[in-house]
Amino acid sequence: MNKRFLKPKFLIPAIALTLVLAIVAGFGLMVLKSAEVVDKGELLPYVKGYSIYKVRVLDRYEFYVEPDYKPESDAFNSFVLVGIAFISLTFAIVIQVLKIESAKKAFTFFICMFFGACAAAADEFLGIHESLGHNMQFLTDWVPIAERPDDAIIMFYCIPAILFVAFFFRTLFASKAAIVLFVAAVISYGAGAVADGYALYIEEYCEVLASILLISGVLSLGIHHIRKWQIETGRHLSPQRRMQAF
Repeated sequence: MNKRFLKPKFLIPAIALTLVLAIVAGFGLMVLKSAEVVDKGELLPYVKGYSIYKVRVLDRYEFYVEPDYKPESDAFNSFVLVGIAFISLTFAIVIQVLKIESAKKAFTFFICMFFGACAAAADEFLGIHESLGHNMQFLTDWVPIAERPDDAIIMFYCIPAILFVAFFFRTLFASKAAIVLFVAAVISYGAGAVADGYALYIEEYCEVLASILLISGVLSLGIHHIRKWQIETGRHLSPQRRMQAF
């Protein structure tokens, strides 16, 4: 592979964007955690027949909120995972439409990412593995290090994840920016798992940060393949330089 495709052209912008998103997400989670419903009902003169909330955040600011739903970090994280799914699907469609021969395995990777991220989003939002664990309590006998049966299910999730990384290893690490972001996402997920084991508050932040890092990595990887195709076909050049190149 030509080394010019591995230059981290998008590394600094990707890291900067990730940091900004992480700060915004962290502040958002802090606001959500501090949210307190101080009143509920037909609180405004034009509201008839349904309730709204009066919510106080950061022990200072009060807002009226509708509908009757108080968002949590799991919901936010599931939205990010849905975003990852459809970004992956978009890149897969682009690769297929442009017929990028050098990205055939990347097409399969993005399709798998779409279904995997959809499943992860559903699990995050609906608590699927927790519900399964409650009905499979024998798992704690199979995996003695797991204190809860749903922890054992998460450990079993690692098996397909490792197989996925092994199969798509070269695809995953085709871009230096993607390498940094994916590795950081794994570290953040790991830190979240450790924090969860010790019931630390930081666990939710780690999960959201990991999802943001993952979405940034998927974007970097997709952009890398499209940029590579542009260079290979001369589409990054002006019409005059393209004629000279070919």
